[in-house]
Amino acid sequence: MNNIDELAVMPEDKLTSLFLKTRSDIKRARRRNDKNTVADCELDLCYIQRELEIRHERKRAHSQFLAANPRKFSS
Repeated sequence: MNNIDELAVMPEDKLTSLFLKTRSDIKRARRRNDKNTVADCELDLCYIQRELEIRHERKRAHSQFLAANPRKFSS
């Protein structure tokens, strides 16, 4: 598992890649009936998904802010 602080500064493409890899790891562990690995990976996936949600919400809020203040921030 990556440290939560590492997730916060990880580039978006690496974070998305980590999300897909972790999801695949969960599926693989379920096929092997490896409950400990499934639980660990699911916890990791929660942290990764939360970071992706935070970034999505931040982008949305920023876009709304710029739209509400067009004269202050136009080029």
